[in-house]
Amino acid sequence: MYKMILVLLGCVFFACSSACPEAKTAQVFSVTGDAKVIPVGSNIGIACRKGMEIHPADWIKTGAGSSVTLSFDEKGDNAMTVSENSIIIMKMDGYFKIQLLQGKVLAILENVEHGETFRALTPSVVAESTSSKWAVSSEGVSSTVVVVDGEAFVCGINKDGSVKKERYNIREGYARTTNAYEEPGELTKTPENVMSWFKGQVVEHHLSKVIAEKVNTEETTPEGSAPQEQPFPVKTETPPETAGTKGRNIAVIDGKEVDILEYLYKNRLTREQKTQ
Repeated sequence: MYKMILVLLGCVFFACSSACPEAKTAQVFSVTGDAKVIPVGSNIGIACRKGMEIHPADWIKTGAGSSVTLSFDEKGDNAMTVSENSIIIMKMDGYFKIQLLQGKVLAILENVEHGETFRALTPSVVAESTSSKWAVSSEGVSSTVVVVDGEAFVCGINKDGSVKKERYNIREGYARTTNAYEEPGELTKTPENVMSWFKGQVVEHHLSKVIAEKVNTEETTPEGSAPQEQPFPVKTETPPETAGTKGRNIAVIDGKEVDILEYLYKNRLTREQKTQ
């Protein structure tokens, strides 16, 4: 049955890419552990490296304990992280961004251009959104989409490979599971530990952006210029086990210890107020 689903996915790709021929590239924003890129036209995987361009039809495969974050813009405002033990195919065809064959992908979309939509195709569902944060996981004939910020939409897939017309929304803090050839399931509340874990991933991505921006600034600073201030140091506090948490990230900013998640959230609110 799984092979049949993959064949039908090919039909979906052909129809959508024919209507939307435009293609771009993504860039590896960060990588950890054993991750491979299989370039289009090749059957040999090469080590995934930061800064590497990923082209349409390239495959990415991650091993245990590894992950790859792909950036769809220069600053990493719109990114997707391929989690461990996952396989994706890049599409970038103007309709789908990626095809998730198995595993999990986290989408952190914070500055999507007007009129653009990010879509991921799995064997049983199409997930799409503009600016929001969500995750999609696939176990072959079943896929689950979880939204932790904003809103996303999902559509089922018919047996002939076409996408079902009915769109189902998923609001923040909820999820839907879709089985092959069926309509998406009912909304279910996402456990708090899952929400906290995802928010931690968002914090890590934001810190990576800060460090990457700092590195780029230093690389373009003329020789003899005043040295740039280093990114704020980060340490991890581990509360007692009875606290029910694995620890929290603390940053030292202007000589004071602050909770990173709270700090980044307040900065985000400030930016949004200035743009209104």
